[in-house]
Amino acid sequence: WNVWGDVPVPYPYPNEQVGKSPALPVPPTLLSSKPLIQTILSPGDVLYMPRGYVHSASCYGVNDGSFHITIAIPTHDWSYGKLMSDMMVRLLESQD
Repeated sequence: WNVWGDVPVPYPYPNEQVGKSPALPVPPTLLSSKPLIQTILSPGDVLYMPRGYVHSASCYGVNDGSFHITIAIPTHDWSYGKLMSDMMVRLLESQD
């Protein structure tokens, strides 16, 4: 696994996933820099990666392949901006 430490979009929203669309490509300078983490995981290992960190995985010397899964918690729903937005909507709707 390679994980780069320079996050292109700090605290990204779901529509700001770098490398998932042509609108937000992974910066070439990032991929040419030294990864923050460069490690080999063994069966049963877990790697926690905060949202937005550019990463890549490869199998080395394994004929059986590999499987990894991503579990994402929608933290953008719990931000102060989201809270303020919801409060303003409620306030404006109550004025009718």
